[in-house]
Amino acid sequence: MSLVVEEKPICRSALGQILLECRGGGHPRFASSIEEAISQISALRPSLTLVDLFTANYDFQKLKQLVAHAKPGLVIVIDDRLNPAFASLAKWAGAAGYLTKDVDAEGVKQAITGAIEGGGNFPTAPASGQAPGETRGLSVRQLEVLAQLALGKSNQEIAEALGISTGTVKTHVHTVLTLIGARNRTHAALIAARFLGPSTVR
Repeated sequence: MSLVVEEKPICRSALGQILLECRGGGHPRFASSIEEAISQISALRPSLTLVDLFTANYDFQKLKQLVAHAKPGLVIVIDDRLNPAFASLAKWAGAAGYLTKDVDAEGVKQAITGAIEGGGNFPTAPASGQAPGETRGLSVRQLEVLAQLALGKSNQEIAEALGISTGTVKTHVHTVLTLIGARNRTHAALIAARFLGPSTVR
């Protein structure tokens, strides 16, 4: 059995159909959030969980929690477009693979099958268990905050998305602005769009 974590019904259906056609993909079940997925995993024990990064709010700490709950099952992350920084974060979180939606269905099937067979794809990702080191010195949490800034979210919205206090968000935002040389939040969002790539925006 497999689990698809995707908030949009049409995307859930498409990914579910692709999984049915993958060797080892199993019969798909669905969740519309990381929290719902974690609550289902203990009962379903899926051999494979496919997680859409946008649905996960680019919260790699929660993704790491999901990976821990899913073991020994595999977790594969899917993103809108190739983003090496997010591939690094996905591997840091323990995912078995990172794939993108900007290929045809056959390409997605091949990527899923490859990850199932132990050949996970992580463009420019560091060794497993290491936080990414090529991202301008930003920590995992700071990268998550930067991704939220790229979506134009307020401190309160970032706090809710990442499950941290607004005071902590304010501290992270100040540090991130300093580290990336941004004048303000708007400038940070522009830098983030170049730095993190277009996959942060839908």
